[in-house]
Amino acid sequence: MSHFLATLFLAALTSGSALAAPARGSGAPTAPKAEAADRVTIEVQVVHASDSFDTIDPALTSLASSLRYLKFKGYKLLSAPSAALKAGQESSFPLEGNRTITVKLVDHDDARARVRVSIARGDE
Repeated sequence: MSHFLATLFLAALTSGSALAAPARGSGAPTAPKAEAADRVTIEVQVVHASDSFDTIDPALTSLASSLRYLKFKGYKLLSAPSAALKAGQESSFPLEGNRTITVKLVDHDDARARVRVSIARGDE
């Protein structure tokens, strides 16, 4: 039995304080470009989960403790597309089985982000 999983990661929550760096010679922090500070990088990991093999892809090592709760023995990372989104923007990524996952960044702050996720068949 095989299944395809999609895991979603929010990476690099960016804000003025998170990206500030000292200016040369001044020792004072400089504000990042406003455009970069408004974006959150979204990564979707498409994973093949199966009982027909029993290895975990080394790229999924950080998820191994979470994957053990699922009923499959083997996991292989198929792809990991990403997009940098501003609040209100969305991006779609292809999944196996003629499906698409759409992730919308609702809002975010320095510590967390709210997203809306939907998965649709190719004919929807």
